[in-house]
Parts: sequence; structure tokens; C-alpha cells
Amino acid sequence: MKTDCNDHGACPSIALKNTELEEYKVKINKNWQLMDTDPQQLVRDFVFDTYLAGLDFVNQVAQIAEGMNHHPNVILGFKKVRVEYYTHNAAGLTHMDFDAAARIDRVVS
Repeated sequence: MKTDCNDHGACPSIALKNTELEEYKVKINKNWQLMDTDPQQLVRDFVFDTYLAGLDFVNQVAQIAEGMNHHPNVILGFKKVRVEYYTHNAAGLTHMDFDAAARIDRVVS
């Protein structure tokens, strides 16, 4: 996975094509879903034993997002967290979304 850029300014802001999306998707946890929305998003639901465990996870996701300067939508519920990624300035998915997903995968593995 491409990891040689840290923010939108240093990364290409061109959405990946469908064939490229599939190539990147096999490199992350199979529980991430490609959502056919406008713009297309990469989404995963995480389930925890307690609300506080989910909140701790949200804080870890926030640290990853700040470090990459690439921020997801995060929805915190009771024992459940949804993370939604897409690249705003590309109006779709880029390698940054998949890189962020892979980093989040390492937090929960």
C-alpha cells in the first residue's frame, strides 16, 4: 500500500478506479465494505464489550487521523463504532483511505 505521503497536499487527489479499489481492498481486513454511496465510502463497524472500550478505540482512531491529516467520519454508539472513510477533495476513495483503514486494522488486531 502506498504510504509515502502524510496529507492531502502531498497526495494525489484523484479517486481510485473500480479495478484499483479491488486491488487495495484485498490488503485490508475483509470487514471493511465498499459502500456504493455518493461519494463512495469505505466503511467498517467495530463492536466492543463496553461503551468505554469503544470510546477508547475512537480516541485511537483520532490519533491515527491526526497523524495522517486524514479524518474519517466516526459514529460512536453503545458498544459499537462505525468508521467511514473517503477523500473529500477527490470526491471518492484514494489510497489514503485504504492506508488509514490498514492502520486502524492494526489497532484492533
